[in-house]
Amino acid sequence: MDMTGSISSQTLERLATFGELLRYLRRRAGLTQTDLSIAVGCSDAQISRLEQNLRLPNVANVDARFLPALKLKHEPAARERLLWLAADAHRQWADAAAATDPASIADTPSIAVMPFLNLSTDPGNEYFCDGLAEELLNALTKIRRLFVVARASAFSFKGKDLDAREIGRRLNVDTILEGRVKRADDRLRVSVHLTSIGHVAARLAVRRSIAGCTTDTRPFPEITGNGHLFGASNCIAHESGRARGQV
Repeated sequence: MDMTGSISSQTLERLATFGELLRYLRRRAGLTQTDLSIAVGCSDAQISRLEQNLRLPNVANVDARFLPALKLKHEPAARERLLWLAADAHRQWADAAAATDPASIADTPSIAVMPFLNLSTDPGNEYFCDGLAEELLNALTKIRRLFVVARASAFSFKGKDLDAREIGRRLNVDTILEGRVKRADDRLRVSVHLTSIGHVAARLAVRRSIAGCTTDTRPFPEITGNGHLFGASNCIAHESGRARGQV
Protein backbone atom coordinates (compact mmCIF):
# COMPACT_ATOMS: atom_id res chain seq x y z
CA MET A 1 0.00 0.00 0.00
CA ASP A 2 1.05 3.59 -0.65
CA MET A 3 2.07 5.35 2.56
CA THR A 4 3.10 8.63 0.89
CA GLY A 5 -0.31 10.29 1.26
CA SER A 6 -2.65 10.77 4.17
CA ILE A 7 -5.51 8.36 4.68
CA SER A 8 -8.68 9.88 3.27
CA SER A 9 -11.74 10.46 5.42
CA GLN A 10 -13.75 8.33 2.99
CA THR A 11 -11.44 5.38 3.61
CA LEU A 12 -11.67 5.81 7.37
CA GLU A 13 -15.47 5.95 7.24
CA ARG A 14 -15.63 2.88 4.99
CA LEU A 15 -13.69 0.80 7.52
CA ALA A 16 -16.51 0.48 10.02
CA THR A 17 -15.04 -1.91 12.60
CA PHE A 18 -11.87 -1.97 14.69
CA GLY A 19 -10.73 -5.20 13.02
CA GLU A 20 -11.17 -3.84 9.50
CA LEU A 21 -9.26 -0.65 10.25
CA LEU A 22 -6.52 -2.50 12.14
CA ARG A 23 -5.96 -4.85 9.19
CA TYR A 24 -5.86 -1.92 6.75
CA LEU A 25 -3.41 0.08 8.88
CA ARG A 26 -1.18 -2.95 9.47
CA ARG A 27 -0.90 -3.65 5.77
CA ARG A 28 -0.41 0.03 5.01
CA ALA A 29 2.52 0.07 7.44
CA GLY A 30 4.02 -2.94 5.64
CA LEU A 31 3.69 -5.21 8.66
CA THR A 32 2.77 -8.87 8.83
CA GLN A 33 0.67 -10.14 11.71
CA THR A 34 3.87 -11.52 13.22
CA ASP A 35 5.62 -8.14 12.89
CA LEU A 36 2.76 -6.40 14.65
CA SER A 37 2.47 -9.03 17.36
CA ILE A 38 6.16 -8.62 18.21
CA ALA A 39 5.88 -4.82 18.24
CA VAL A 40 2.89 -4.74 20.61
CA GLY A 41 3.77 -7.77 22.73
CA CYS A 42 1.02 -10.24 21.91
CA SER A 43 0.60 -13.40 19.84
CA ASP A 44 -0.16 -13.83 16.14
CA ALA A 45 -3.42 -15.50 17.11
CA GLN A 46 -4.47 -12.48 19.17
CA ILE A 47 -3.78 -10.13 16.24
CA SER A 48 -5.76 -12.42 13.95
CA ARG A 49 -8.72 -12.48 16.33
CA LEU A 50 -8.61 -8.70 16.69
CA GLU A 51 -8.70 -8.27 12.92
CA GLN A 52 -11.65 -10.66 12.71
CA ASN A 53 -13.46 -8.78 15.50
CA LEU A 54 -13.41 -11.95 17.59
CA ARG A 55 -11.50 -10.32 20.45
CA LEU A 56 -12.18 -7.08 22.31
CA PRO A 57 -9.30 -4.60 21.96
CA ASN A 58 -7.70 -3.15 25.07
CA VAL A 59 -8.14 0.58 24.46
CA ALA A 60 -5.18 1.63 26.60
CA ASN A 61 -2.88 -0.84 24.83
CA VAL A 62 -4.12 0.33 21.43
CA ASP A 63 -3.22 3.86 22.45
CA ALA A 64 0.16 3.05 23.99
CA ARG A 65 1.43 0.25 21.71
CA PHE A 66 -0.56 -0.17 18.50
CA LEU A 67 -0.56 3.48 17.39
CA PRO A 68 3.27 3.78 17.41
CA ALA A 69 3.70 0.35 15.79
CA LEU A 70 1.30 1.29 12.99
CA LYS A 71 3.32 4.46 12.25
CA LEU A 72 0.43 6.86 12.76
CA LYS A 73 2.42 9.78 14.18
CA HIS A 74 1.32 12.06 11.35
CA GLU A 75 -2.17 10.58 10.95
CA PRO A 76 -4.30 12.15 13.74
CA ALA A 77 -7.59 11.26 12.05
CA ALA A 78 -6.58 7.58 11.76
CA ARG A 79 -5.39 7.52 15.38
CA GLU A 80 -8.66 8.95 16.67
CA ARG A 81 -10.71 6.65 14.42
CA LEU A 82 -8.89 3.53 15.65
CA LEU A 83 -9.32 4.55 19.30
CA TRP A 84 -12.97 5.39 18.74
CA LEU A 85 -13.64 2.03 17.07
CA ALA A 86 -11.82 0.25 19.92
CA ALA A 87 -14.06 1.99 22.47
CA ASP A 88 -17.09 1.37 20.26
CA ALA A 89 -16.35 -2.37 20.26
CA HIS A 90 -16.68 -2.29 24.05
CA ARG A 91 -19.90 -0.29 23.81
CA GLN A 92 -21.39 -2.80 21.39
CA TRP A 93 -20.32 -5.66 23.64
CA ALA A 94 -21.89 -3.92 26.63
CA ASP A 95 -25.12 -3.31 24.70
CA ALA A 96 -25.28 -6.95 23.66
CA ALA A 97 -24.57 -8.10 27.21
CA ALA A 98 -27.22 -5.78 28.59
CA ALA A 99 -29.75 -7.11 26.08
CA THR A 100 -29.22 -10.70 27.20
CA ASP A 101 -28.47 -9.99 30.86
CA PRO A 102 -29.29 -6.44 32.00
CA ALA A 103 -27.47 -6.98 35.30
CA SER A 104 -24.17 -7.84 33.62
CA ILE A 105 -23.39 -4.30 32.51
CA ALA A 106 -23.46 -3.14 36.13
CA ASP A 107 -20.75 -5.69 36.96
CA THR A 108 -18.15 -3.95 34.76
CA PRO A 109 -16.86 -0.75 36.38
CA SER A 110 -15.18 1.87 34.20
CA ILE A 111 -12.42 4.31 35.08
CA ALA A 112 -10.45 7.17 33.54
CA VAL A 113 -6.95 8.03 34.80
CA MET A 114 -6.38 11.77 34.50
CA PRO A 115 -2.95 13.46 34.17
CA PHE A 116 -1.39 13.92 37.60
CA LEU A 117 -1.02 17.51 38.82
CA ASN A 118 2.52 18.75 39.43
CA LEU A 119 2.69 20.57 42.79
CA SER A 120 6.47 21.02 42.62
CA THR A 121 8.19 24.25 41.64
CA ASP A 122 10.14 22.51 38.87
CA PRO A 123 8.07 22.44 35.63
CA GLY A 124 10.28 19.58 34.45
CA ASN A 125 8.39 17.30 36.81
CA GLU A 126 5.43 17.45 34.40
CA TYR A 127 6.96 14.55 32.49
CA PHE A 128 7.35 12.55 35.68
CA CYS A 129 3.70 13.22 36.62
CA ASP A 130 2.43 12.17 33.20
CA GLY A 131 4.60 9.07 33.27
CA LEU A 132 3.32 8.09 36.70
CA ALA A 133 -0.29 8.43 35.55
CA GLU A 134 0.46 6.37 32.42
CA GLU A 135 2.09 3.60 34.45
CA LEU A 136 -0.95 3.41 36.72
CA LEU A 137 -3.27 3.41 33.71
CA ASN A 138 -1.34 0.52 32.15
CA ALA A 139 -1.44 -1.40 35.45
CA LEU A 140 -5.21 -0.96 35.65
CA THR A 141 -5.67 -2.41 32.17
CA LYS A 142 -4.33 -5.73 33.50
CA ILE A 143 -7.33 -6.09 35.78
CA ARG A 144 -10.09 -8.22 34.28
CA ARG A 145 -13.58 -6.76 33.95
CA LEU A 146 -12.39 -3.18 34.41
CA PHE A 147 -12.87 -0.84 31.45
CA VAL A 148 -10.09 1.77 31.28
CA VAL A 149 -10.46 4.86 29.10
CA ALA A 150 -7.65 5.40 26.58
CA ARG A 151 -4.86 7.78 27.51
CA ALA A 152 -5.58 10.11 24.57
CA SER A 153 -9.16 10.60 25.68
CA ALA A 154 -8.35 11.12 29.36
CA PHE A 155 -5.33 13.37 28.77
CA SER A 156 -7.33 15.60 26.42
CA PHE A 157 -8.72 17.21 29.59
CA LYS A 158 -5.27 18.21 30.88
CA GLY A 159 -5.21 21.83 31.98
CA LYS A 160 -8.97 22.26 31.69
CA ASP A 161 -10.86 23.63 34.68
CA LEU A 162 -13.57 20.97 34.87
CA ASP A 163 -15.06 19.12 37.80
CA ALA A 164 -14.18 15.43 37.98
CA ARG A 165 -17.87 14.50 37.78
CA GLU A 166 -18.28 16.56 34.61
CA ILE A 167 -15.28 14.82 33.04
CA GLY A 168 -16.78 11.49 34.06
CA ARG A 169 -20.02 12.34 32.31
CA ARG A 170 -18.20 13.43 29.16
CA LEU A 171 -16.10 10.25 29.09
CA ASN A 172 -19.12 8.12 30.02
CA VAL A 173 -17.35 6.44 32.96
CA ASP A 174 -18.44 5.99 36.55
CA THR A 175 -15.03 6.61 38.18
CA ILE A 176 -12.35 9.27 37.75
CA LEU A 177 -8.84 8.86 39.15
CA GLU A 178 -6.92 12.07 39.81
CA GLY A 179 -3.49 12.50 41.36
CA ARG A 180 -1.13 15.12 42.73
CA VAL A 181 2.63 14.81 42.93
CA LYS A 182 5.01 16.90 45.03
CA ARG A 183 8.78 16.48 45.01
CA ALA A 184 11.07 18.26 47.45
CA ASP A 185 14.74 17.32 47.69
CA ASP A 186 14.79 13.53 48.14
CA ARG A 187 11.14 13.31 49.23
CA LEU A 188 8.18 12.42 47.04
CA ARG A 189 4.50 12.63 47.95
CA VAL A 190 1.78 11.21 45.71
CA SER A 191 -1.89 11.75 46.52
CA VAL A 192 -4.56 9.92 44.53
CA HIS A 193 -8.27 10.69 44.57
CA LEU A 194 -10.75 8.14 43.24
CA THR A 195 -14.02 9.94 42.52
CA SER A 196 -17.31 8.39 41.49
CA ILE A 197 -20.20 10.37 40.02
CA GLY A 198 -21.83 10.63 43.42
CA HIS A 199 -18.91 10.92 45.86
CA VAL A 200 -15.21 10.46 46.54
CA ALA A 201 -14.77 6.70 46.73
CA ALA A 202 -11.25 6.57 48.13
CA ARG A 203 -8.11 8.53 48.78
CA LEU A 204 -4.58 7.19 48.70
CA ALA A 205 -1.50 9.04 49.89
CA VAL A 206 2.01 7.70 49.37
CA ARG A 207 5.09 9.35 50.85
CA ARG A 208 8.38 8.07 49.54
CA SER A 209 12.02 8.74 50.17
CA ILE A 210 13.64 8.74 46.74
CA ALA A 211 17.06 7.99 48.21
CA GLY A 212 16.05 5.34 50.73
CA CYS A 213 13.02 3.94 48.89
CA THR A 214 10.93 3.83 52.06
CA THR A 215 7.18 4.10 51.77
CA ASP A 216 4.49 5.24 54.16
CA THR A 217 1.09 4.46 52.70
CA ARG A 218 -2.40 5.21 54.01
CA PRO A 219 -5.12 4.05 54.12
CA PHE A 220 -4.31 0.88 52.17
CA PRO A 221 -1.88 -1.34 54.12
CA GLU A 222 -1.54 -3.66 51.12
CA ILE A 223 0.62 -1.09 49.33
CA THR A 224 3.94 -1.40 51.12
CA GLY A 225 7.57 -2.05 50.32
CA ASN A 226 8.34 -0.39 47.00
CA GLY A 227 4.77 0.84 46.45
CA HIS A 228 4.35 -1.24 43.30
CA LEU A 229 1.74 0.30 41.01
CA PHE A 230 0.06 -2.98 40.16
CA GLY A 231 -0.71 -3.53 43.82
CA ALA A 232 -2.08 0.00 44.02
CA SER A 233 -4.21 -0.59 40.95
CA ASN A 234 -5.83 -3.66 42.48
CA CYS A 235 -6.70 -1.64 45.59
CA ILE A 236 -8.13 1.12 43.41
CA ALA A 237 -10.20 -1.36 41.41
CA HIS A 238 -11.45 -2.89 44.67
CA GLU A 239 -12.44 0.52 46.05
CA SER A 240 -14.12 1.42 42.75
CA GLY A 241 -16.20 -1.73 42.89
CA ARG A 242 -17.03 -1.19 46.57
CA ALA A 243 -18.21 2.34 45.86
CA ARG A 244 -20.60 0.89 43.30
CA GLY A 245 -21.85 -1.72 45.78
CA GLN A 246 -20.12 -4.66 44.10
CA VAL A 247 -17.78 -5.86 46.87
